[in-house]
Amino acid sequence: MSEGGAQRGARRNSHYSIALGSAREALSALRTAAAWGYVAEPSADIVDRFDKVTATLYVNARR
Repeated sequence: MSEGGAQRGARRNSHYSIALGSAREALSALRTAAAWGYVAEPSADIVDRFDKVTATLYVNARR
């Protein structure tokens, strides 16, 4: 949320979109690391938190 919070106009939407991509990428990296055995599979709670963050970013990026 900090990515776009200080921006105005089209820049704000752009920054929220970038943050959305980064959040999705972070979860994907976590799942990949789990698949390779480097870390435990993310819990349902962690995935739920990522879902809430990405949903919030999605809404803000489309305003």
